[in-house]
Amino acid sequence: MLEEEIVHWSKKEETLIRRSLRIESYSPKMERGFPKDGYIFIKISKNEEKLSIRLSPEEALRVGTQLISISKELLNKKRKLYNSYSKTIKLSTIKEVEVAKRRKEALENPLI
Repeated sequence: MLEEEIVHWSKKEETLIRRSLRIESYSPKMERGFPKDGYIFIKISKNEEKLSIRLSPEEALRVGTQLISISKELLNKKRKLYNSYSKTIKLSTIKEVEVAKRRKEALENPLI
């Protein structure tokens, strides 16, 4: 059963490239009187090239946990960068306003 498909299009020179990530799951079943685990397929394709990996539910949970922690870390780093950028912009804007006020005062109140 198809769970998710993420398609990414990019262009290199004049060639359009299609990349996709598909996640498919297959339910547990009885086989010769014994229960068998379900499994998850992760399929990656680039145009006509295809690659897949079959994961047990435990392996998929480990991969998912890693992806979540890495994603959170990257998003936090981006937030820190953005916050430092916006502080820099605010400081430069404040300085520009102060300089403009001084120029205006100098024009209005000449020393000569």
